[in-house]
Amino acid sequence: MSRQTTPGHRHPQLRKWPVSAISDKRYTDEGAIELQAEWEPTIVRSSQVSTDEDNVVRAEFEGDRISGVRRHFRSGLHPETGEELSTVEWKPSWRSVWALAGAQDVIADYHDQHPEDVRRKEGEWWRRSDLGPSIMVAEGEAGPGKALNLNGHHLVPEKGDYTLTVASHFFGELNGLASAASVRYLNMPVRQRLIFSDQYLETFRTGKKRGINLRTNLRLMLVYVTGLARATDMCSRCEEGNGPFPKCVIDDSVAMGVCVNCAISVSESSNCEFWHHNRRSLRPSVWNPAGLATAEEDEEQDQENDDELHVDGDFGVAPGAQSAEGNRNSSPGLFVTPEPEDGLDVSPKIGHGSRGQPGRSIITNTSRSSVTAGRAERSSRYATPVSRASPNLDRVVKPAKVSEVQLKVESPVTRDSGKGSKAPRSSRPKRQKRSITWIAKHKACTSTHFGRPCQDQAVGGSRAGTDEPVLVHRGRAFKYAEATPEEIDDILSYCPCDQAEEFERMWQVYVDMVKEEQTSIEEVLSKEECLSKVWYQELNQAVKLFCPAPGQLRPGAPECIELD
Repeated sequence: MSRQTTPGHRHPQLRKWPVSAISDKRYTDEGAIELQAEWEPTIVRSSQVSTDEDNVVRAEFEGDRISGVRRHFRSGLHPETGEELSTVEWKPSWRSVWALAGAQDVIADYHDQHPEDVRRKEGEWWRRSDLGPSIMVAEGEAGPGKALNLNGHHLVPEKGDYTLTVASHFFGELNGLASAASVRYLNMPVRQRLIFSDQYLETFRTGKKRGINLRTNLRLMLVYVTGLARATDMCSRCEEGNGPFPKCVIDDSVAMGVCVNCAISVSESSNCEFWHHNRRSLRPSVWNPAGLATAEEDEEQDQENDDELHVDGDFGVAPGAQSAEGNRNSSPGLFVTPEPEDGLDVSPKIGHGSRGQPGRSIITNTSRSSVTAGRAERSSRYATPVSRASPNLDRVVKPAKVSEVQLKVESPVTRDSGKGSKAPRSSRPKRQKRSITWIAKHKACTSTHFGRPCQDQAVGGSRAGTDEPVLVHRGRAFKYAEATPEEIDDILSYCPCDQAEEFERMWQVYVDMVKEEQTSIEEVLSKEECLSKVWYQELNQAVKLFCPAPGQLRPGAPECIELD
């Protein structure tokens, strides 16, 4: 750290290190980034500058004699004490990314001028200090490193800043306690300083804890420094002030989304609101994203409400959604979803200027929607596309009653399921006889957990598990027909298996319907067009849940160290 003199003090006070520019960049043998920093001159008392026996000029700061002086010269007298002052110019020196946390603007300027020095797996972190009101801004430069107090593989924490301590000892005393791929966190800027909470330190003073096991928690400590701290909607445990650290920090690619505090306390992992399993109910469902009321409630509302149909969905209206409703409802193969709190019947109101059109039929279902894919029963309400080949376009098709038609998506037939009672033919229309053998077996997927992207390109996106640059970050909101096929493919690359199946399955239902209506093949929307024009609101929810935040790496990307 640089020091500058202050009147009334014997030694200069600690100040932010004045970095003037970054002149070069290199990678160590372990894969860590080092940047060559150019320092601004520092004004000190002339008595603090000396030359040793080896003719090396050193400047004394708070008892430490620091070398690396390029030159020094007298620069006048102190205005109050009359002491002689000297200006010290420093030689360039190599520093780690964590040691330059307070100079991110200068680092950003270097990368803007030298884009060839930015590797694809590094991400875009340099100008990402403010990520919106829900994420805390970066704390900036770390303080002096706290000495390590190790008890075997356990760290006995004390009051102080361990940020630079962990970085400097990662390949020394802490070598091997985290995977080699964890070095990537050392190449990301510091967002939180590694300071333990007072409440947590008190548990060590009372002898209740031995220490933090670094074999299992060192990586989580790195995630805390570089992850995203929630400014709002913290998990309940962090909001109460429990846990090792004062902030609620999450990284969707680590610990299944559990915040660092809950992940370190293993018994609390399943209670964390950010655990992927606890967030499953938030997934978008194109079958019934609005969480429709039961059929009986719909029939009651149908008698009371005779106004137009709503299609906003249950997670808010995307920008431009209201102006695009007409386009959305006129798109072939649209799947209509009403506003949940209005409880309006989804049947088109013929003769009242509504969006329903002659030639479209409604299929209803009494069962509630299931958020996850792959279940036997689905509730769906959709309008079939207008068949231009049909000669009876003026014929009004009245919506069928619930007792007459029930839609079920059949599961694959097995040996055991071939026998048994079957429903009467009158309750099983031909439309429900469709095969779902197109569902991939996900042989390429290593895990089907929420938060792990689907690796099977037959269902998910083609970018899953690669190191391709991120095209769509969390917080992006698409308007009607705004998402491009490349952006949709990028979004699907972040979706887990069951969510990717959900989008694929519903598109296949639409294709089957079009075939049954004998619609021209030129009128069939592609999967990308359906997501962009019909299900863009559901697509926005998938972006909110699955896409990485700005500056974060692609989830599921190969964790390898790229060396020269």
